Amino acid sequence: MEIKKLNDKVSVAVQIQLSDLATIAEAGFTTVMSNRPDGEEIGQPSFAEVKEAAEQAGLKAVHVPVVSGGMMADDPVKFGQVVDEAEGAVLAFCRTGTRSAILWSLDQGARGNSSEQVIAITTAVGYDLSGLASQIDNNAREANENG
Repeated sequence: MEIKKLNDKVSVAVQIQLSDLATIAEAGFTTVMSNRPDGEEIGQPSFAEVKEAAEQAGLKAVHVPVVSGGMMADDPVKFGQVVDEAEGAVLAFCRTGTRSAILWSLDQGARGNSSEQVIAITTAVGYDLSGLASQIDNNAREANENG
């Protein structure tokens, strides 16, 4: 399992396995967030299974499922709420980590961060999200106008 740190509060990863949860807790995370709908792929652990194993490892588990290619406008908002409510570091995961990185990026824009800042971070950890630049900047512009 490769964990990619986006900032001090959020990291992203590919689909985790139930056996990874103890290691995730030992790494200092307090919350795991699944960004996959149940049943997206054969063999994928259900969120109920993830939640049970997470709780056994001392982690909080939150489900913010996003259909690949079908992100809704409020999905990044939900992602940001989980991050804000978490007592410590959050590990968000999906099939490849990209969906979680996109959610984080759009949330960062809504927090007033520019696409240049956000895309530099995601590119450094291996996600090319340059196609989201205008959307991130629109979110930032709205955030700054609404103060």
